[in-house]
Amino acid sequence: MKKILSLIGTLLICVSASFAQYVTVPDGYVSIYSVNSETELAPLAVDALAAPQVLGPASGWGTSTEYDFTSYEKLAIKITFDAADAGHQVAIRFSVGGTGTATIHIFTLPETGTTHIEELTLADYAINGEVLMGGIVFYNGAEHWSFTYDGTPASQACTIDYVALKRTSTAINDIKIKDPDAIVNVYNISGTMVRMGVKYSEATKGLKKGFYIVGKEKIYVTE
Repeated sequence: MKKILSLIGTLLICVSASFAQYVTVPDGYVSIYSVNSETELAPLAVDALAAPQVLGPASGWGTSTEYDFTSYEKLAIKITFDAADAGHQVAIRFSVGGTGTATIHIFTLPETGTTHIEELTLADYAINGEVLMGGIVFYNGAEHWSFTYDGTPASQACTIDYVALKRTSTAINDIKIKDPDAIVNVYNISGTMVRMGVKYSEATKGLKKGFYIVGKEKIYVTE
């Protein structure tokens, strides 16, 4: 009986520890790993000057379009860092559209506190109205030939608490149309006019999936 009780106690301690390490994403967000039903990697401990792959395969991700984030508005990454790295820089590098060319985003950790949430507006990286990502690498002060920090790079270990996505709140199905007969122009995300002087109610009919500007509203069209 004592052995059984001891085993139960050990299991409860392990379960409690597991829950203590789990960090939930904010309301309105989903973990990036849930999109393709992948194993959750966060919270992820990152060594000083390390560059872990946080999404996608270790190779070939630059030409991949495996992750469709077109229907999401924001990508957010929360980091808990050492106070010694306040004001220092880290970076993420990611690919969109399978072009083989990665985008680098360098950001500076706050001067106060030890946590930071960095958000990217995904529409800013859309190609032909779509955000098809292949992978993400996080640089905890680590160097890479493709970029140079413009400040002091981080030098201490940190933790990636979560990598999350916020679904766009401007999907065409969510918009309340006050005047369906209002005349509007329609632009793609690059600013090119695709339709001129059409009724609001018909503005997106037949358009392929992606972000558009209808009148003064940015909306996401689902096929």
